[in-house]
Amino acid sequence: MAVVCGVLYALAWFTHIGWFYAANALAVAIFLLNIPLPWLILRGLSAERSMIARAGGRSKDVFEEDTISLAVELRNRTRFPTFLFKIQEECPLIAPDEEQPGFFVGMVAPQGSITAKYDVRCYRRGVYSLGPILVETAAPFGLFRAQRMLDATLEVTVYPQVLAMETNVNRGSLEGRTPDASPPVHSGEFRASREYQHGDYVQNIHWRNSARRGQLMVKEFDRIPQGEVRLALNQDIDVGEGRTSTLEYAIKIAASVAQRCFLEGRPFQMWPRAQERPLSAWHLVLEHLARLPSRTPASIAEFLDYGTAPGISVLIVSAADRESLAKLMERRSPSPNLTVVLLRDFGPGEDPNAAEKLFKMGFSVLPCGRSDLRATLDSLSRLMSMSEPPARTARAGVRQAASV
Repeated sequence: MAVVCGVLYALAWFTHIGWFYAANALAVAIFLLNIPLPWLILRGLSAERSMIARAGGRSKDVFEEDTISLAVELRNRTRFPTFLFKIQEECPLIAPDEEQPGFFVGMVAPQGSITAKYDVRCYRRGVYSLGPILVETAAPFGLFRAQRMLDATLEVTVYPQVLAMETNVNRGSLEGRTPDASPPVHSGEFRASREYQHGDYVQNIHWRNSARRGQLMVKEFDRIPQGEVRLALNQDIDVGEGRTSTLEYAIKIAASVAQRCFLEGRPFQMWPRAQERPLSAWHLVLEHLARLPSRTPASIAEFLDYGTAPGISVLIVSAADRESLAKLMERRSPSPNLTVVLLRDFGPGEDPNAAEKLFKMGFSVLPCGRSDLRATLDSLSRLMSMSEPPARTARAGVRQAASV
């Protein structure tokens, strides 16, 4: 633009033609006006970000692979219209290779507001803080560009993916009542109905009460107490990338096992333990797993020293976690109700003979590779249906794995 002004002034100087002087004056006026105007356009803007709902769901809880709707509301607090600017989001919820969302806004009326909505698929569990929003404009002529950061923070907790496990009996709930550790007693009598919660079975919906209340209600049965389930994992060793890492697989297994325990009203304990309060409710387990890792290197040792109560113990360990494997092998007499889920084939540094070593020492082992998550949960489901894990079945799986 400065070059155009210079050319017009030179032509007017040499030719003394009047309209060259007029055109030069107009170009200079446009140039000077465009210096402060982009900053003035963004001056009165404020923003607020919110999560509308979990798309297609009935719950506000957000899990991996869920698609959620986010909204950005922009308000114009001035008496002049705000126009021709772009919104650029920095959303940590999406996968690393996905393009960040952006919007172009034509105009916001004086003292008015607009709302931009978009859907995102939650890539990985965790607690995410969505920071300020970047707005920028080069209006009206594109000569100068102005940017501004608008404070619109929002915290979103993404729970780990929970895979359904076949339950022994469909009773209990996810409300977190402290279950009894007495042996199983098969009764299963209908007791009451309550509001539908994420994870409840559709076949347990009480349609008559749902129609009467105007919201989904599910049948609640007498809980059948069963043996305690103890589970441990080491979050300090993580082999792999993104969601296909040993830590993420271990957390998915832990969440799935915990859900079944709470559905059945079964005692559940987990290592690493929560520091603030015991994991007595389903949502506390999800919150704990979403916020891992937090360094607790003594968790495996505490788990192994806990003792052998009625029920089963599940240790999820990576084949690259040589320290935890060494602690496990130091115990010359393995507990008969201990099952080791061995995560292998995730990356370098793994002990290729870990499964065979554990098997020779008498441990019940369930090898789990990248494509074995569903099969591993099915095996754990069968083990949880028994008072003690059948070492014969687990060892057969190790023999087959060792021969591959």
